[in-house]
Amino acid sequence: MASDFLAREITDADKELARSWWYAHSEEEFPENLLPPVGVMIECDGQPVAACWLYMAVGVGVCWLEFPVSLPGLSLPRIRGAFAYAVKTLEAVALAHDYGVMMAHTLPPIARTLRGLGFRAEERHKVTMAKLLR
Repeated sequence: MASDFLAREITDADKELARSWWYAHSEEEFPENLLPPVGVMIECDGQPVAACWLYMAVGVGVCWLEFPVSLPGLSLPRIRGAFAYAVKTLEAVALAHDYGVMMAHTLPPIARTLRGLGFRAEERHKVTMAKLLR
């Protein structure tokens, strides 16, 4: 239940924790150098259980939900609840700054949760690509 959760601003220590979760889920390097300054850590009973960040494009009112990660071993209902709480928290941040559209590029299991929160899928097939410039 969403009322079981608490959201707070991400700290440097949280980034270390998120890195360990990311690696436990995928054994891939955590994209810490790509994290925007806006991020939330979701806690349940005082324990960090999920983190998520928000890119906010300047001057156009569009933001992107990015890099959701959760505590390994969390039950699926708890993960969904934590991510739903993170999205609602970041929606409030976006609305407070007059952003009108939130987008996400994500994995299919997270997309299913986002659909339940009012996101709709782009119907055209696209490939997400990135090029590191530094």
